[in-house]
Amino acid sequence: MFFPFAADVTYTSTADRLMEFFLVLTDIKFDSVDCHKRENDQPPNILSQDRALISSLSLKAAQIQILEGEATIATYQKRVASEKEIIVLLNAELDQTRADRLTLLHNNQVQFVLSKGLVEIPLTGDLYTDFVDAILLPKSEIYYVNSLIVKAGKLKLKTIQQNMKFRRTVMVTEWKHMKLRMLINDYIEEIKDIEAVKFTKQMQDYLKHKTEGRQANVESYELEMELLSIVYGNEIKDKKEKAHKLDQQLEMYKESNKELDTKIKDVNIQISSYRLEKDYEVEAKEREILQASSPLHDTWSFEPDTRRKYDEEIRKIIENTTKKYEKSLKVIGWTCGEVQQLKNRVQLQDI
Repeated sequence: MFFPFAADVTYTSTADRLMEFFLVLTDIKFDSVDCHKRENDQPPNILSQDRALISSLSLKAAQIQILEGEATIATYQKRVASEKEIIVLLNAELDQTRADRLTLLHNNQVQFVLSKGLVEIPLTGDLYTDFVDAILLPKSEIYYVNSLIVKAGKLKLKTIQQNMKFRRTVMVTEWKHMKLRMLINDYIEEIKDIEAVKFTKQMQDYLKHKTEGRQANVESYELEMELLSIVYGNEIKDKKEKAHKLDQQLEMYKESNKELDTKIKDVNIQISSYRLEKDYEVEAKEREILQASSPLHDTWSFEPDTRRKYDEEIRKIIENTTKKYEKSLKVIGWTCGEVQQLKNRVQLQDI
């Protein structure tokens, strides 16, 4: 494998001759038969010397090629580094040029001539440096620029007024459109209401007789309406009476509940007073004394059982009273719900 040589790399005459010699050596092709004959004809030490010489020469040729390739790579790397430095400098100049351009665009300075033709210039005392970048403009150019500025301002104000007028027109149009949509929705709802009304045969006959001037059917229809109103009124009256009766029953249940409340309070008061007045330690001592003094101490062993029975009886009484109270509350709640439903029905019927 041979490396390409750079065009700008100079070689010595000795290196050129060695390279040509090595190239000739590398181009030699040995035939297997000839090599076998030579091996048979020549002694082995001469063959090994030839092979060692050829190997060393080819190795030197490869080393020289590697060195030349490395020199070429180093040369190109130097050139690439120099080109990169040039690119960095050019990028820096480009960035600086862009920054200067933006500065000129954003901070554009315009020198105006005063009324007497004077110009404001920062003075340092040096005639050359003070007036190097000074530009003299005639007064007519300044007036022309001012007139253009005034025209542009008037055009801007006119455009703003037109935009405001256009926005107002758009808002008014949107409001009109919304109003029409709302009217359309109202008309649709009215049509639905009209279509939902059932126009019966009797109503058609009534209107027909009314247009034709007939009175018999009209009177019969009105009489029927009066009868229906009377029946309806009687039903309402019955419902009101039922509601009144239910109100009375509610009052009775409330009174009975009050009595139950008072009874429960009395029982609770009795139990609490009994527990407060009762002294268990004194009773225990008295029981011990009586058991020790009396031979019939076995009969006193039943006293705790009697007390337990008494407590159980009191607890049963309290549970029964609470159950009755809960039942009465359920009945009252059901009655209140029924009364409220009847009241709602009566109110709807009155409407």
